[in-house]
Amino acid sequence: MEPLPPHPGTGAGLTNLEYAPLAEIMGSSHLASEACNCNAPDTGNMEVLELFGTGEHKEKYLKPLLDGTMAPAFAMTNPP
Repeated sequence: MEPLPPHPGTGAGLTNLEYAPLAEIMGSSHLASEACNCNAPDTGNMEVLELFGTGEHKEKYLKPLLDGTMAPAFAMTNPP
């Protein structure tokens, strides 16, 4: 997967190969990935929005995710 394009305040945009060693280091801390704005499910949602989101989706959801002003949530229930 291609890296996200550079966004003001988010760095230069790393490939998965460049990001992997950083993710390994961040994995040793419970706070590091959130502090660096690359915790799950944020990163996956950012990638999906960048690849498939409309301009409206990107403005409403991707920009705040990249800025760190919004965080997504994931909830799941089991069928009865």
